[in-house]
Amino acid sequence: MGAYELTATDIKKATQNATYAARRRERAESTAAAAQAAGPKARRSAGFKRGRATMDEYKGDVDYYRGLGQARLDRAAGVNYAAKGSSKSFNTGYYRGWNQPK
Repeated sequence: MGAYELTATDIKKATQNATYAARRRERAESTAAAAQAAGPKARRSAGFKRGRATMDEYKGDVDYYRGLGQARLDRAAGVNYAAKGSSKSFNTGYYRGWNQPK
């Protein structure tokens, strides 16, 4: 079983998501600061925005796409689930790639 090799499309997606993630993180942090005074519903909404910003940061890393592709290869080859990446981005991508419908 070989390792997944990144494609030009994977690298392009990671670059685009990295740019988008930085903007989303800034917006989430400014919303969180305003939500502190607003109340529980606003704080919950701000928490969701921070979570989405974190996911965008993972998608902005090429390791996310490497994990996504590796999980698809492993699943197709019948290898048991084993996210053993060195980064959270890889493991998140592996989990998502493994659990995608065939």
